[in-house]
Amino acid sequence: MEPRVAIVNETFAKFYWPGQSAVGRRIAMAGNGNPWIDVVGVTRDTKHYGLDQDVKPTVFQPFTQFPAPFMAIVLFTAGDPEAMVAPARQIVAQLDPDLPMFGVRTMAAQLQHSLWERRAYSWLLAASGTPG
Repeated sequence: MEPRVAIVNETFAKFYWPGQSAVGRRIAMAGNGNPWIDVVGVTRDTKHYGLDQDVKPTVFQPFTQFPAPFMAIVLFTAGDPEAMVAPARQIVAQLDPDLPMFGVRTMAAQLQHSLWERRAYSWLLAASGTPG
């Protein structure tokens, strides 16, 4: 059985190993017969669950070791992010022509999408509080 590996976020590392390096440590997770996972890296914290939510301890595992029914791919570019869509679609199609690619948006659009509910409530509150 090949060794299982993971990257943890800073919050995870600070919680479980305060003041120590997380790299080289092992964590145990249920499933797949081998619960032990070697920590091979630490990534910065991200507001994955929303801008108003606290960062949660997170473990990132390779898809090949922990398959999931969905995945997100994030591309970083110094140029126009819209120009990356067509090449990304071509690469995904080369890997698996039956694999759908949907929900493609820039980080700016993703941020706008994540704030729609808060903005809607703010607009309603402002509209109802206006003297008329």
